[in-house]
Amino acid sequence: AEATKLAYTYSGKAGDVWWDGNMKDKSVDAMEEGIRNSDVVICLLSDGYFTSEYCRNELEWARTYEKPVVTAYAPKFNVGA
Repeated sequence: AEATKLAYTYSGKAGDVWWDGNMKDKSVDAMEEGIRNSDVVICLLSDGYFTSEYCRNELEWARTYEKPVVTAYAPKFNVGA
C-alpha cells in the first residue's frame, strides 16, 4: 500500500506507474523489462528488502540501465535512528 501511494504521488497519474505487484507476467524477464522501461525506480526499503532476490535484481537492473533510484521506507520502519 505504501509503495503504491508513493508511486502515484510521484508520477501524478496511476497509469504512469509500473509496479511488479500488478504484473500479469511475473517472469524475471518481464520484471527486467519493467525496470528498463521506467524513468525512475523507487525502492521501498523493508526489513527483508536486501534478502529478497527480486528486490536485489530490480536494484541491479536500475543500475545497469542507469535509472535514477529513489529510496524510501515505510512508516514505523526502523532505520537505525
